[in-house]
Order: sequence, then structure tokens, then C-alpha cells
Amino acid sequence: MTARSRLRGWIQALAALILASVVPAGSAHAQTDLSTLTESIARAWSRGDAEALTPHLSDQGLDLSLDGEAHTGVSRRQARAALAGFLADWDPETVSVRQSENLGGEPVRALLEFGWEPTARGTPERRSFVIFVSLQRTLEAWRIEEIRVFS
Repeated sequence: MTARSRLRGWIQALAALILASVVPAGSAHAQTDLSTLTESIARAWSRGDAEALTPHLSDQGLDLSLDGEAHTGVSRRQARAALAGFLADWDPETVSVRQSENLGGEPVRALLEFGWEPTARGTPERRSFVIFVSLQRTLEAWRIEEIRVFS
């Protein structure tokens, strides 16, 4: 075995070791991270806390559909304001997680589905909503790209 082939073998072994130590986006770590984010979103929505959702919103713009009112390509600030305005109409109510699925792909995407049955603020009117949240995994974290709320 020549020195060159030994060096090539060492480099390949080192590269394999480095790759094995890096946590890929589709790993159990990313799934745990997704589960944590799912619960965080559910808690924030339950409290009507648009501010708590803001750090998770895509900084590349996102799409919102809030019970028929559509907003496309909005900034974080605009999304926070639209969400705050929408949530202000409803009394806080528990949100149930119906689905949290890592879809994989490149870039890695995920889909969340929530159930929400709030009461209209100041009235006895209760409504049932389904909330869909589309996420994309960046190098730093999961980012919300889209929120759709249907009654």
C-alpha cells in the first residue's frame, strides 16, 4: 500500500466520521425539534399570542389564509399583525394537534394540522376551525411558510 493510497483511506475514513457526527435534517433530532415546535405553535395559538409565533415565521415571506381572508408573500411583521387581528376576535381556547408530519425532501418540509373550537369574543358563538401549517427546514430551524385556517 502506497503512502498516497493510505492517505486517501484516512481522508475517506475522516470524511465518513464527520458525516456521521452531523445531524441530518431528517433525523430523530429534527423530528423531536418538529414535535417541540408543533406543541409551541399549539400553545401560542391557544393563548391568541401572535407575538410568540413570530420567531417561527419565514423571513422570506409567507402565505396566510385566515378563514377566507388571503394574504400572500407577506413579511413577518405583516403576518404577525394579520394573525393578531384574527386571533383578537376569539377567546383563548385549547388547540389540539391532529397531525405533525415530516415530509422529507430537499429542502425538508413538514405539515402540521390542528383543531380549534374557540368562542367569538363577547358572544356565545362557538366555531370549529382546522389550521394547516406548512414548514420548511432551514439550517437554523423549522420556519413557517404558510398558515391556512378553515372553518
